Amino acid sequence: MRDRRVTPTALIMPSSEAARDYLATHDGAIGYLSIGYLSPGVAALAIDGVRPEREAVENGTYAITRPFLLVSHPDPEPEVANFMEFARSPAGQAIVGQTYGRASTGVRR
Repeated sequence: MRDRRVTPTALIMPSSEAARDYLATHDGAIGYLSIGYLSPGVAALAIDGVRPEREAVENGTYAITRPFLLVSHPDPEPEVANFMEFARSPAGQAIVGQTYGRASTGVRR
């Protein structure tokens, strides 16, 4: 949104699940949620003709994305360090890719 304000009539949902459920039950509703929350009643929206497919999200041609961040103390506990190492590994990235490999914007069909 940069320097633009959100409209006063925008609904702010308490969770991604609530946003998904609202989108799925209200014709014409448009919302923003993580791709892991897309469901049969919620479809990803093309932006400027670019479909939110994995390659477009990864290469930046799909305009609306957000990173998946892991944040910890500079000297994390061993369990945390092990988890973060796994998350960055090919096996961890494969798991993330299974759930978050498509788009981050949802629109009701």
